[in-house]
Amino acid sequence: MIHESSWFYKEILTWYDDVNQGHLLSNFSLRDSFISESMGRNDFRFFPLSHQDLHILSWLTPYVKVWSAVSAVELFATIAIAIQLIKRFAIRVNTTSLTWIACLIYLFTPSAAYNYFQFIYSERLLTLLLAVFALSYDRYQHDRQQRDGLIALAAALLGSFTKDTAILLFVTPAVVTLLAGSLGNQPTNNHGPQKVPEPWWDSYQLETMLIGLIPLWIASLLALSVLPSLYLGEASYDASLRFSTFEFDLRTAWLSAFILGRAVLLGRRTIRLHLIDSLNISALLYSFALFALVGFKSTSYMALPVQWVALLDLLFLWSTWLEPRLQKHWPQAAINGLAIFTSGLILAIEHRFAQTFISRWSDIHETQNSWRATLDQADAFARKARRKGEPVNLIFTKSWFKHSDTIKKLPFDRLVYLDPEKKEYKILEGRNRKQIYKPQPGDFFLDIGSGNKLKKYGVDVSRLELLYTFNPRVSNGRIYRWPLLARPE
Repeated sequence: MIHESSWFYKEILTWYDDVNQGHLLSNFSLRDSFISESMGRNDFRFFPLSHQDLHILSWLTPYVKVWSAVSAVELFATIAIAIQLIKRFAIRVNTTSLTWIACLIYLFTPSAAYNYFQFIYSERLLTLLLAVFALSYDRYQHDRQQRDGLIALAAALLGSFTKDTAILLFVTPAVVTLLAGSLGNQPTNNHGPQKVPEPWWDSYQLETMLIGLIPLWIASLLALSVLPSLYLGEASYDASLRFSTFEFDLRTAWLSAFILGRAVLLGRRTIRLHLIDSLNISALLYSFALFALVGFKSTSYMALPVQWVALLDLLFLWSTWLEPRLQKHWPQAAINGLAIFTSGLILAIEHRFAQTFISRWSDIHETQNSWRATLDQADAFARKARRKGEPVNLIFTKSWFKHSDTIKKLPFDRLVYLDPEKKEYKILEGRNRKQIYKPQPGDFFLDIGSGNKLKKYGVDVSRLELLYTFNPRVSNGRIYRWPLLARPE
């Protein structure tokens, strides 16, 4: 994760411009790019705290590899909390086997590749806050320590503002607990039913405060998102994707089967309601909310909290049902081997499908390398042309580099942007800035971050001379040149 990290990610291209301003001396200044990413838009987007962990990190260090190291710590912490939570659920549990399963199953998913190897998505922080909330909430339900209740409430408050649908993950357990207690089916853990003091307010003080986050969240949503969007007449973010797709994978199918099985046992009064049931209901509602807003894909970065709950289900079944039976006949080393084999088998089955951890990681890796290599080659071609006394005009089209200062560091006489919709060339920087431009023989065309957009917008490069290709299998990372006019003998 750390070795492959660079600032050649989509959003970070523009965020990094703010970080490098002021000769790195304006450490604790607010970065407009981090804030405007979520708060500067008026299309019903509402996650004002997303990316703000990176914002704070940018105050301390400009090195993206350090940001990635922090992301790795978040990954380990999320896994460790899952193991600690299961240890509270089970009477006897082997930490070694749980660790193998948790590390292999949680890390090697497309969702994890998105969030931890790219670390620009808020689901990474959201899942960590969900893990902290779940552990603190379980401790509070059993021990009734005010400190645990405050940690759970703080995690829920922060987590609810990192993603527009995240509040469901934190409020649903409180609602389920309150309803179950009212019906006399008090949630339990490995220590048996929790001891609830009287009066009612003391019994459900934390649940009431968690549910109280709903009006706070709604008021914030109205003030910061809905009213500005309605005033400007903007459509909802990705409105075309509403109810578009609901994609299952092996893990979400397992989560659904776990919920169904637990529901049958609860209906027969064979078991009592458990915190893990509340978390599963939360994950299910979260999935349906995403489906209603932008569609739900189990391999998307947005599915990471659901993947974490599915991991809890697997660990719960392993530690409370399977491993206790194996311990009667198997040595512990054999049980650990079975845990590794089972996890590897699940991963092998998953990697038979189109979207896998490897494919997602490869895309990230190849994109970063193609952007970096194309910039280096463009710099080399521009300097070579300049040494020959030729004009250096660099043309590019729709990509993340349009709003980044990175491409402006190349040596050029003119930096020209081709608007693919208007079919218009306009000078962004250099001579005759902001004027319309007509391509000349010898001009360079950079396909950097454009790729398939060239075909989508009908940008024809067939008449241009191909100077450089990063990798034929990658859609972008090419440099073309308008043919030079033939010189007389």
